[in-house]
Amino acid sequence: MPAQEEIFVAFPVPTPPLRHMRSTVLLGSIAAMRESPRWDDYARALEAPYRETLLTTIAASWIPIAIAAAHYRACDALGLSVEEQVTNGRKTFARASGVIFGTVTKMAKEVGVTPWTLMAQFPRFWARSYDGGGVQVRKMGPKEAYVDVIKAPLFESRYHRNAVRGVIVSAVDLFCTKAYMTERLGAGAHDGVAYRVQWA
Repeated sequence: MPAQEEIFVAFPVPTPPLRHMRSTVLLGSIAAMRESPRWDDYARALEAPYRETLLTTIAASWIPIAIAAAHYRACDALGLSVEEQVTNGRKTFARASGVIFGTVTKMAKEVGVTPWTLMAQFPRFWARSYDGGGVQVRKMGPKEAYVDVIKAPLFESRYHRNAVRGVIVSAVDLFCTKAYMTERLGAGAHDGVAYRVQWA
């Protein structure tokens, strides 16, 4: 690994494959679609075996990954722009932050905190959102990190990858002047994704 690279947060050992997604996050994503002008198109794109479950899901439960994947396939089918997908991720963060990221706002108000303070908590946030899979953070410089996700085939969805960008950058924004996040194309495993996060 490059001399400046430091494993800041390591993958969990062992890392089981992704099995469930927290309904709080899924409901936030569905709500973002409900508020968009493409809601009817989304509802029609839902596969029949999963439509009723997705439209009647309740909070505070774990959703099998097959059902969550059906939601993201429907979102992918809409052909939304990257900007729209990231914006919907920001909306999901706003809705789910109280449950999944409950400590973020409090942390952001403390003296001396930085985005690294937040990233140290990524394993906790991941465990609140997903059952299985794992996240790693590599420190590439004072204000640059690589975030890697493995054993999470849900990230095969383009919509999901970009929505997660919106979620993470919304959280990092609370700890800096401006955050930037891109997908590191070609760098992720087939069952995950790799991101680059920078801030000022």
